[in-house]
Order: sequence, then C-alpha cells, then structure tokens
Amino acid sequence: MANQHPGMPNDKDTLLAIIESLNDGVVVCDMEGNFTHFNKAANKIHGLGASSVDPDSWSNTYGMFKTDRTTPFPPEQLPLARAMAGETTHNVGMCIQKHGEDSPMKLIEVNGAPVISAEGEQIGAVVVFRDIEEKAQLQQQLLQAQKLEAIGQLAAGIAHEINTPVQFVHNNLEFLERSFGEVMELFQQMQSLLQRTSGSLAEEGKQLLEEADMEFLTEEIPEALKQSCDGMKNIAEIVSAMKGFSHPGSNNRQLVDINNAIENTLIVIRSECKDIIDFETSLDTTLPKVPGFPAELNQVLINIILNAVQAISGQLKEAGCAGGRITITTGRNQKKQIVIRIADTGPGISESIQHKIFDPFFTTKEVGQGTGQGLAIAHSIVTNKHKGSIEIESSSGKGATFTIKLPIAEVSRI
Repeated sequence: MANQHPGMPNDKDTLLAIIESLNDGVVVCDMEGNFTHFNKAANKIHGLGASSVDPDSWSNTYGMFKTDRTTPFPPEQLPLARAMAGETTHNVGMCIQKHGEDSPMKLIEVNGAPVISAEGEQIGAVVVFRDIEEKAQLQQQLLQAQKLEAIGQLAAGIAHEINTPVQFVHNNLEFLERSFGEVMELFQQMQSLLQRTSGSLAEEGKQLLEEADMEFLTEEIPEALKQSCDGMKNIAEIVSAMKGFSHPGSNNRQLVDINNAIENTLIVIRSECKDIIDFETSLDTTLPKVPGFPAELNQVLINIILNAVQAISGQLKEAGCAGGRITITTGRNQKKQIVIRIADTGPGISESIQHKIFDPFFTTKEVGQGTGQGLAIAHSIVTNKHKGSIEIESSSGKGATFTIKLPIAEVSRI
C-alpha cells in the first residue's frame, strides 16, 4: 500500500493488538450475531470472554437496564442491536448486571456502529463502551454536595433572620413573666383591701374581681408564660444548631466536640420524628475533641440518625403501631479512638445485603424515597477523610447498630 504509514504494518495482528491496548471495551460480532471478539477491557467489565458467550445466552447472562437502574432496556434498542440494523449510536447510557450472582450493577456508556467492508457491504457490528460507574458516583456526590451547600446557605440566612426576633420575643416574654408576678401581688393586696372595706364601692370592686375570675387567671397565665418562654428557648436552640450545620466546611482540620455535634443533630432532626421516636443518649463527658472536619462529621451523624428514623417510621407505618427508640452512646477504646454507637429498634438489615449498604446508589427504600447516597457518603467521610471506620451489626427484625470509630490523634494524611 503506497500510503501506509512507515512503521505501522497493516495486518490483522496489529489491529488486534491496538484493540487489546484500549481502555474502552470493544465487542465485535458478525451479521449472524456471533460474537467474534471481546478485548481485555470488555472482558474486565463483563467478566466473560467471547468463547464464553453466544447470542442465545447473552440475555440470560446479563440484566440490562436503563440508567434508572430498574427499567429493563428494550432489546431492540440496545446499541448492538441498532448497529446490526445499520444504525450508529453515540453515548448511550445503560446499566448491566449478571444474573444469578451477587454482583454490583455497572453503569456504562456505549457507542455502536455497523462494520462496513471495502465493498460497502455491512459485515457485522461493533460497540465500544466504558465503565462510568465511578464517574457517575462522583457526579452524584458533587450534586449532593451542591444541594447541601445551597440548603446550608439558605439555612444560614434563615437562622440569621430568625435569631434577632426570637431573642426579642424571648426577652419580652421573660419580662412579662416577671411583671405578671408583681401585678398579681398588687391584685392580691387590692383584694385584701376590699375585704377590709365596706360600702357600695367596696361591693362593686368585689363583684368586678369575681367576674374577672382572678383565681383562674392566677393559675393559667403564669403557666402560659412559662410554656411560651420554654418554646422560645427551644426555637433559639434550633436556630443555634442550624447555624452550626450551615457553617461552610473548611479544608483545614479543626477540633470537633463529638458530643456537642450529636446534641445539635438531635435538635435539628426531632422535627422528622413527629413524636413517634424516643431518643436516649449516654455521652461520655470526658471525651477529648477530635481533629476533623465539622461540617462533614455533622453530615455523617445526620445521615445515619435520619436513616434510622426513616427505618423505624416505615416499620411503624406498616405495623400500624407507634413507638420506637434510637440510642446514641459515646466513649473511647484502648486504641485511642472515640467510639460512637447509634442503635435503633427498626426492622434491621438482612445479613445478605449488609455488605452492600455502603455502596453508592444502594437503597432499600422505594423509588423516589432515597438516592442510596447517604450511607455511601458517610462511609467515605469517615474512612477516607478521617481515617476511621464505620461498621454495622444487624439482623432482620432486631434493629441495627452503627459503630463509628474516629482517631483521637490527628492523622497526617488527609
């Protein structure tokens, strides 16, 4: 060949060597639908070679789904089928998973095209694809982070705006509570004076006091003022906790008070419980602060506790009863680690899926009720950013216990 590039022989072995060197998977089939080649990357993604696969067993070997991970991909719309029909496709997203195996689902991006001979006749089809599962996970985590950042900014603004009127109202209620005692003392003195006085004016005064039902007001108004003051105090605590949660994260490690982080998390999360869950805490007050990233650790706590709340709520809804409990304890072990245990009385997690719960996108919730990212993000924050560990102990029907261990000494590698 006159225009062949020097040093690049044009033969089948060289072409196969080039295909084998690609990081993208390449699958080729003839017009009868027989697979003629899987390169190494394709075999790595699928776990099978061309000798192991025939067209008849392909659909029985793999489940192929749309990117929602639940809807089966119509066979006639698969990139390879469309390439066999002479159509070229670009960047088709789909998920594959082996049947009959406890294997993870993989998100792949596929390009397909017909293979045309020098005479212009279609002699087969080729698909080129890559595993983009990790890329999708990173994108999902980025979206989650952006969403949390937006919520945090909104919460910070709301907390700032609410803080001043809350303090104003709380101070006024405290003033009214103190002043009412003085007013009641004055009324009691007037009542005593009227009892010692006679005449039409005295009788008229006694009648007015009786109509005002001062005995009832004396009992109820102080209680109403006390409840209002307690309510405003609770609002102030929630605002303070929200300000802590909405504080932007830092790239530098800081000393974190784990007990305080837990208490703030419970203040924020109680609104999700709707009075159906009791919280019990046993926090070691002698714990030292740990070096870490406060915003990320707050996210770990709220993800795990909220997950427990939702599990108990779902169980109670199905059982038609009320009542659940989440117990949180802190302490330290002999390995110079702070240990946080979060135990719930929920439905528990089957042993068969416990190894999956920290996988991105894995969720036992119904479609639309969870992204499967909460526990995956928590695991990444604890193990990667803080060099700690997070484990679960559970069995069906007996609740679940998450154990988080964080090093007390600062870890040099972030």
